[in-house]
Order: sequence, then structure tokens, then C-alpha cells
Amino acid sequence: MARLNGKVGWLGLGVLLTFAVALQAQTFSSVETLPEPEEIPPSLSVEDLPPGEEFIVGPPPVTFAPAFVPEPVPPTFYRVGVRQYLGETIGLDEPFTVIEGAFGKRSPSRNEAFFGEVRALFDYEAAPGANIGAVWRRYHPSTDRIFGLNVWYDHRDQSGFQFAEWGVGCEFLGPTIDVRINAYLPIGTRLVDYNGITLGSMEGIEIEGGRHFDYFENLDTAAYFGAYHFQGDELERVTGVRARAEVCFNERFTGMVSFQHDDVYKNTLLFGVKAQFPTVTSRRFDARSRGLRDRLGEAVERYQHIIVQQR
Repeated sequence: MARLNGKVGWLGLGVLLTFAVALQAQTFSSVETLPEPEEIPPSLSVEDLPPGEEFIVGPPPVTFAPAFVPEPVPPTFYRVGVRQYLGETIGLDEPFTVIEGAFGKRSPSRNEAFFGEVRALFDYEAAPGANIGAVWRRYHPSTDRIFGLNVWYDHRDQSGFQFAEWGVGCEFLGPTIDVRINAYLPIGTRLVDYNGITLGSMEGIEIEGGRHFDYFENLDTAAYFGAYHFQGDELERVTGVRARAEVCFNERFTGMVSFQHDDVYKNTLLFGVKAQFPTVTSRRFDARSRGLRDRLGEAVERYQHIIVQQR
């Protein structure tokens, strides 16, 4: 009985092997045999081929996607712009307009920029003013930050009297955090009497820090908070705080609002819009991906008018 079971087992195994071999043979037979590629006979040259005929003589060519090549950045740049302000701020209670222009040069590495900037100021009382500045900025790739220094000569015509001052400033600009410090030092005539009214220019310092936000797509919104202090001979000291917000609608148009509070000028509110052409800076988040270097040529933020107090 055991021998019979052994024979049945071997017979079943043989049947299974035969079925497996037959199935494998059927699978191979169902695969279509591809014709071998036609080769060019050794005695036949390419010129002898019939028109329109193609022959496979090797592997198909490999196509590579073109490498990304950034647009060349010109070594020099310029920009012109106009700003319009409505409202009040310290030392100024009339709307005013600013026309500005800048011309500068970048280093070959694009990590450094130096430019000069000129601004002309006009208020509704036809009291003109002007700023002439020199700006140097350097980008540090290791920290992804920009450090900048600037020096200015400011002039203001107030009631026919000429006031002037030197201004110096430093900047720390980053992908999200900005810090600015500006100082103002009057020169020449600092105090005059006019029909029983005292006019005097004030020395002072301001500091502000702010952060950029990406709440809105394709908009660069920023909020700044800071403090200021101004003083002068026979003038009331002015110490206050300021909050400022900016919205860059695109790389050319910017809107802003600024609120100041101190014991002398109390609460003041200033609105402004700015346009510049062509763009030499990138403040939109979709464009900022090109790098922080694009901010090397943007305008310096500071008090553009000499703080003149009237008593």
C-alpha cells in the first residue's frame, strides 16, 4: 500500500511538472518576436540610402534639458520715483511730495552695491527741501543679511530761512527682519526769530525694527515699530514712538501709513504712496526667491525733511 501511494505521489508530481512546462512554453510562444533592426551593409554609404529611408545604426540620441541660466545683471542701475504724503508728522503739518532719483553700481559678485540718491521735497506752502545721499550696502551670504551705511546732506527752506543738517544711518536688512538707525545733526543756522516766532532745527535719532509677512500671495506686507528723540536750543524736547505699515502691491507701487505719538506733536497720522521706475529691488514674495541681493538698490527709509520746531 505504501508502494502504491509512493507511485501515485510521483505520478502527481510528474503531471504538475508537465503542466508547468506547457504553460511556460505557451507564455513564451505568445510573445511577439521583434524583428532585428536593419543594418547598413558595410559596402553601402549614407549617400547611397534611398530618399526618406532611415536606418537604426546605434542607440537613440539622448536629449538633455537646457540648464537654467540666470539673466545677466548689469553692473550699473538707476531708478526714478515719486512719493505723495497726506496728513501730519513731527515737524510738518502739510501734505508734501517727493521726487527722487538714484544711480549706482554693483560689484561683479553682486554682493555689494554703492549708489547716490537725490530727493526734492515740495509741500503745499511752496517750502522746498532737498536730500543728497551716498549709500553703501553689502550682502553676506553666510548669514543671508544685508548691512548698509549711508550719509546725507539735507536742506529745508522754512519761511524764507535756510536750514541744513548732516544725516548718517545704518541698516540691517534680512529676509523677514529689518532694523534701521538714523541720526540727524543740524549745521549752520539752527535758531531764528521771525515776527515773534522762534524757528529752530533739531538734532535727533530714530530707530525702528520691523518684520515682513506673507499673509497675502504676491504681496509684501511689513509692520515696523520704533522710537525717536529730537532736541534743540530753546526748543521743547520731542520723544515719542512710531508704528508704520507698508504694503508693496508689486515691485513698483507701495502704500504706507504711519502713526506717531509724543508730548509735543501729540498724535499724528501720515499716509503715503510711492511709485518707482524701473524696478531695481524685489519686495514681492514670489520675486524674493531670487535672493536678498535684489534689495541692495532699494531706497533708504529715513526722515526726509529737517525737523523744524516753531514756538
